[in-house]
Amino acid sequence: MPTREAVMRALLAQAATAAAFQTVSRRVELVPGAPTPTVATPPAQPALYLYEGDEIIQQTPRRGLAVRTWDVALFLWCKIPLGTTLGVPDGTTPGATVINTLIEAVEAALAPDDPGTGCLTLGGLVEWCRSEGRILKVPGDINPDGQCFAEIPIKILVP
Repeated sequence: MPTREAVMRALLAQAATAAAFQTVSRRVELVPGAPTPTVATPPAQPALYLYEGDEIIQQTPRRGLAVRTWDVALFLWCKIPLGTTLGVPDGTTPGATVINTLIEAVEAALAPDDPGTGCLTLGGLVEWCRSEGRILKVPGDINPDGQCFAEIPIKILVP
């Protein structure tokens, strides 16, 4: 079984190839006093964070091997480009077009690397790694500073 650290480093390195991220980190900082867990807005954007979540272990009667599934999330931060007024986002650019471009780039970076199985294996470290679940998007149109955010859920099946 690969170590958690090896898998997380490989996943973040793979996702980081998606765009010219100004910030790439596994260190997610919480906003003190926030009503819900949220990350602090990174100063250098676009930004990519990897957040480790739950792990599920299921025991199988098959040779006594456990099936391990790890849940992680990729957090994407970006801003609507500035308009002609200093410090004000462009009023004609929908925030969704900005964040959607990053989401699609990350999805493309997480394409299968094993032609035999059609799975992303992170170079053979895992059985499969894929985006699975609900993507949370905040397009930034309602934020005065044009701040956009997305959370991409990732599931990893570990041998």
